[in-house]
Amino acid sequence: MDNFWTFFVRKFRISLLLTLLIFGWGIFSYESLPRENSPDVEIAFAIVTTPWPGAGATDVEAYITNKIELAIKELDNVKEYNSSSENGVSIISIEFELNTDLAENFRKLREEIDNIKFKLPASLPDDPQIKEISLTDKPIASLSLSGDFSWTELK
Repeated sequence: MDNFWTFFVRKFRISLLLTLLIFGWGIFSYESLPRENSPDVEIAFAIVTTPWPGAGATDVEAYITNKIELAIKELDNVKEYNSSSENGVSIISIEFELNTDLAENFRKLREEIDNIKFKLPASLPDDPQIKEISLTDKPIASLSLSGDFSWTELK
């Protein structure tokens, strides 16, 4: 084994050449890797939002959030869910297990919400809205305008 290392110590130019070749090969390999600016990454999150204008937080929790939570408990592949009941709105975020069929999970979530609609207050202006969270939904650019102008002038 000593002869092996002695060879590279005595022939340092060969060692330097091999090091440069390996370094150059690494740079070439890195540059030739395929990559995307915005890869399609699936994340297993959904948000259920139910507006109920004029209702207090305790009413929203009792009449909307608790009933939707019971429906979510019936679903398979739910890793975790969190709910928030505020004045006039119920928001529930659901995280599904990874490596499961996300389209099937979202379909079952919609079915469960549809099945409990009759249990929700009749005075709701809209049905619960189910939003699938996707990284590809992000805007490329956001612009804001402000000033001492009317809305029509800003448009």
